[in-house]
Amino acid sequence: MEVNIIGKNNYIAILFDLDGTLRYSHPSYLNYFLDCAAQLGVEDTREKRHKAIRWAHFYWAQSKHLMRDLRLYNDRDEEFLHKYSKEFLLAFGCNPEFADPIAQKINHIMVNQFRPADCVAEDVFDTLDFFRNHGLRLGIVSNRERSCQEQLDRLGLSPYFEMILIGGDINIYKPEAGIFKYALERMKIEPQEAIFVGDNYFTDVVGAQRVGIPSVLIDPERIFPEAECPVISRMGEIMALYEKNSQ
Repeated sequence: MEVNIIGKNNYIAILFDLDGTLRYSHPSYLNYFLDCAAQLGVEDTREKRHKAIRWAHFYWAQSKHLMRDLRLYNDRDEEFLHKYSKEFLLAFGCNPEFADPIAQKINHIMVNQFRPADCVAEDVFDTLDFFRNHGLRLGIVSNRERSCQEQLDRLGLSPYFEMILIGGDINIYKPEAGIFKYALERMKIEPQEAIFVGDNYFTDVVGAQRVGIPSVLIDPERIFPEAECPVISRMGEIMALYEKNSQ
């Protein structure tokens, strides 16, 4: 979707999601999990994979299902993970009769074999340099529970951002409006002066729009066709939007 929202005369700050947006895991947890499920006999199609990933994005967007499971399992992490894995498999179209044993096998594989690389795409640095050079202020709003400062330092991302807001620091998480309001207050800007960039429609776009912040969704697989915002395939495409709309 091409939407004319980015222009240098309108915005003074860009806020970014962290995981899946500024940095990513290779392979991703979701795709590695689904690859394992396919190897264990669950039918794998592009449509089924998209449906399962949409479900996972919705589940982790502070959904009522997540809140229910957190209350139900409390600190019983292994039981929580097993329940989540079964639900993920069902969303993938797994036969309910086999979801329980397959979930057990996949969780064993994930614990013992899943060792993803921590990556930043090259056009992320190009994009951050571009907007910083054009005078825009940059911030991060993440649903992490604990500080990501060490990781940002290691990845070379820290110097770009004047604000790094972690949900766990204030016990408010996207898509709740409060975390976005808190970010705006810290940067002393109005909603219409910022853009939010993220990869999860349910947390990033819906949450930002609740407080009036325009959004850009990074969605290379078009998991969210209903998104009413600019949709791009990779971070670097934001620069082209900016340049086109600033002429």
